[in-house]
Parts: sequence; C-alpha cells; structure tokens
Amino acid sequence: MPEEKEREVIERIARRIASYGLEVPAILFLELHKPLANLLGHSLLFAFPFLAPFFGVNALKDATAVLSTEEGIEALIKRIEEIAAQKKAKQHDAGRDTNSENRF
Repeated sequence: MPEEKEREVIERIARRIASYGLEVPAILFLELHKPLANLLGHSLLFAFPFLAPFFGVNALKDATAVLSTEEGIEALIKRIEEIAAQKKAKQHDAGRDTNSENRF
C-alpha cells in the first residue's frame, strides 16, 4: 500500500475511534495484539463477510493492510494518542474559559 494511502487509512480509523471516545480501549487492544499483527490482519480477513456490509469492502481491505503489520499498528496507536491529546487540550482550554467567565 502506498504510504500516502496508508496515512489516510490510519487517519480515518483513528478519527472513528476518537469520535466514539474509545481511545484508551483501542490503544490497549492494539498494544496487546501488536506482536500478533499478522494474525490480527488474518482475523479481519476471516470476519470480512460479516463486516463488509457495515464498513464496505474497500475500507476493510485498507484496514486489513494496515493492521497486518506491526508498523501499521504502531502508526495507528501514535495517531490515536495524538488525537486524544488534542481532545484533552481542547477540553482543558474550554474549562479554563468557562472558569474565567465565572470569576467576574
């Protein structure tokens, strides 16, 4: 898979995980299964017929390609962590803005 396409797939997966607020469980799952990356990719192939109607054939093929290598899993973990940090910073800034309004 070309590097640019891989980054797009990683971004899409990470954003979807973050939209549901599942950053911590996803990172834990990926870290635990990183040594079994090849097996994880193959298990997605096994589940392909069941998942394809929900996610689409092309999206599953792309996810399988990314999740079948340790490098792909590590890149996904890093991107999820970056998004989680951005969300936390936004929440912190929003909380600070709210608190400063209450002081006056």
